[in-house]
Amino acid sequence: MTYPLVFLLALAFSAPPVWADEPEIDQSLEIQAVRAQAEKDFEQAQSLFEQYIQTLSPEEQALYLDISYVASGQDLKIYQDASVEEKQAVERRFWVRTDPSPLTRVNERLVEHYRRVGYARHQFGLGKFPWDDRGEVYIRFGAPEHISSSNDLQIEMDREVQDARDQFVRAKKISLRVTPGQPIFPVPDNT
Repeated sequence: MTYPLVFLLALAFSAPPVWADEPEIDQSLEIQAVRAQAEKDFEQAQSLFEQYIQTLSPEEQALYLDISYVASGQDLKIYQDASVEEKQAVERRFWVRTDPSPLTRVNERLVEHYRRVGYARHQFGLGKFPWDDRGEVYIRFGAPEHISSSNDLQIEMDREVQDARDQFVRAKKISLRVTPGQPIFPVPDNT
């Protein structure tokens, strides 16, 4: 699990983001929370994340508390149909239901959600509030298992990657020969 270390380094050495219109926020609580989560101290991590979120502007707090990025279609419909007073109860029920260890005092999935939102804000929020499309994907699905790189074609030859590419082509009903190391989308021929 290397992403917490990368996230800690990114937080510690990053310049103030361009979206920050307010005075610079002390990110030490967020850094400590990510470290506690990496060390599997989820109770401490949740406490630190909640303290950190309280220091943010209401607009920023809403990003951490919004379940629309992780809720299923049915949950989202219930949430959107709820009155303002009911929304907090719907959020509470959602997080209780998604808790992977309901017998513990802390919700590990909620802690992971806080971390993902923070990561998306710092890594994918430069120049666009709250983040670009990558941020939303990161919050919903987490860190990718594979990152494609044109300089690293050997990675493209993994069997799982080839199978995923073949499945994509079959699902799109594209008559396209898939070759390892080549793009999986049709590239127009300019000849």
